[in-house]
Amino acid sequence: MKKTKWLSVTALVLAMIIAFAACNGAAPAPAPVDEPTPVEQPADTTPAEDPADDPADDTPAPAGREVPEFTGFPARELMLIAEPDGDVHPLPGNFNPYFIGNVASFGGHQILWGRGLWDVNTMTGETIPTIADGLPTPNADFTEWTVNVREGLAFSDGMPLTAHDVAFTINMIKDNDGLVDSPLFNDLFANVEVISDTQLVLYMNRPFPRITTQLGVNMWGTGFKVVPAHIFAYVDPTSYTFYPPVSVDAFEYVAHDPLGTWILYRRRDDWQNTPTGRAWGQPGPEYIQYRIFGTGEARVMAMINNEVDVMNEVSIEEFQVMQANNPAVRGWYPDFPWANIDDACGKGIMFNTGVAPFDNIDVRWALTLIPDYVEVTMNIFEGVGRMSPFPIPALNIHMDNYLRDFVQWLEHDFTIADGYNPWNPNFTQEVAAAVAAEFGHDFSGMSQAQLEDIFGLGYWRTDTDKATQLLEGAGFTNQGGVWHLPDGSPWVIDVILHPEEGSMHAHRSARVIADQWSRFGIQTDITVLHGADIGTRVDHGDFHTVSSWPWCARYGLDFFQNIQGWNDEVFSFEIGERATGISAYRLPQSDPELSGRITEVIRRLEVMSPEDPAIRDTHMEFLRLATEAHLGIQVHAGIKMVPVNTTYWTGFPTVENPYEGPWWWWSLFRGITTNLTPQ
Repeated sequence: MKKTKWLSVTALVLAMIIAFAACNGAAPAPAPVDEPTPVEQPADTTPAEDPADDPADDTPAPAGREVPEFTGFPARELMLIAEPDGDVHPLPGNFNPYFIGNVASFGGHQILWGRGLWDVNTMTGETIPTIADGLPTPNADFTEWTVNVREGLAFSDGMPLTAHDVAFTINMIKDNDGLVDSPLFNDLFANVEVISDTQLVLYMNRPFPRITTQLGVNMWGTGFKVVPAHIFAYVDPTSYTFYPPVSVDAFEYVAHDPLGTWILYRRRDDWQNTPTGRAWGQPGPEYIQYRIFGTGEARVMAMINNEVDVMNEVSIEEFQVMQANNPAVRGWYPDFPWANIDDACGKGIMFNTGVAPFDNIDVRWALTLIPDYVEVTMNIFEGVGRMSPFPIPALNIHMDNYLRDFVQWLEHDFTIADGYNPWNPNFTQEVAAAVAAEFGHDFSGMSQAQLEDIFGLGYWRTDTDKATQLLEGAGFTNQGGVWHLPDGSPWVIDVILHPEEGSMHAHRSARVIADQWSRFGIQTDITVLHGADIGTRVDHGDFHTVSSWPWCARYGLDFFQNIQGWNDEVFSFEIGERATGISAYRLPQSDPELSGRITEVIRRLEVMSPEDPAIRDTHMEFLRLATEAHLGIQVHAGIKMVPVNTTYWTGFPTVENPYEGPWWWWSLFRGITTNLTPQ
């Protein structure tokens, strides 16, 4: 078994740091924190025209809000410290949820913005009204929806949050083509009518039965964030920074680092008047700080030294060092596999099918048949992870609803060029045997179904002979062990990676695959970029391959909301145009016929009620077509090695207490905060 060298190097460095700290009698002190510098407040503005839906009153344009005075961090016992998803904040001081390039996971969509009108419990699938008061009521054909808004909600500046703000936000998105969801909202919504402060009616352009997942949380969050009309009616939502922010939810802004490494929030005194307060109750922590800790070694030391309570992805070797040096640290499981392996987004590497040679399906399949996937999964997280080469992640609920039947089609009916079947039905046993041999885990008493729950239902074959045949058939040549393009020039694949510290699983998945391509004789050029820079490159089609996770699906039978971006009547962009979501991989440009067939399925799904008995078969049809498209190599369903530290706070969800999943960077974290109690 060929092990990737950087795994052992990381473990060695961590061990040296721990030893150094022990020899010096104490752990390294945390780096000093700079106080934030004031940011210029917005000047008085005058609206170019009246807002589409007037605010609840005639409040004049904001004259600039007072920036809170920062006097230092509160006592550790009052403050929960969470690590955001990703790297440093790219736009420190920008709190506009609709500003392109802004990030959500620094507390924005968890505790400040109050995403959507409804949230969802990812363990039960229950829809949770937040801003909305109960579930919406449709007419007979789903072309009208009546939505009630909770009475008594308020923004953090004391202004009421009403149906006028909800309607204003919908119209703001429709009326500003610089906002990402403007094409979709214009496609869906004909009009919005405010009946009263607590009720509005949505008029759709055609039957649309999924309003709770369009204007609410479908999975990790939602693109729909209600903004205060009494502020946004007077600004350009595409350029306004919204500093200092007015919060929708239970926490309000206190201070931030101008370098983008931390943001501090305080629980609102009127938390009862917020969506979280009404839906879940009082958050336990008085303060929440979102903070970036830097390198892998710094993150390990922060957890050991009790400087963080919840952390984003870490490697298995980092987790083991943390746990060995701090008994308050734990994962989702108390032992193997430690991580939660039921995260709703698969991780892997995606192709830009809008550029050659990745527009050739045979080339994409050749690249897929090259890697040894037992080595791949062993080199990512030592074999931890449920393999998931499907257009939806192999979550427990999707394996039961779809994938156990779907793999029968893959094994017996699916073929690529020349009738070749790329499916390996024996992969589960192969990876279980490798993990047992390498690490001594005993799986001998497990049934096939139990092994599949841990390692997945199978995977693609490794077949370098077939890969060679496909490449040669496409005009490629192997010259002295180095592959050349059909024009005779050396083939170099650009591989864009997320930083390992911010997206460990995605980074390693793509890097290990790229390493295997290199061993086969295909040169790779690896570039590590931060999330905002990756988004710019990918959305404009300026890439070959990228570590990514577009294969997401909500926890339930109906996952339409996660696949509506395949609709090429709404989402089709040439190279250089700004795409969004799955459209960034440019299937309409590389295979318009197949893209059109998928769009036809999406349009049928769009008007079907989630309770329609035919919805499963229609989703299955999508899965088969998306597999034919083969836009990337998805390795696992999401693996979340996301440790918690119970030194200061208890009540985190675990496998023993699975009231929610351990997704600290999702909007549902606001509900988790209400379960936390101080030690």
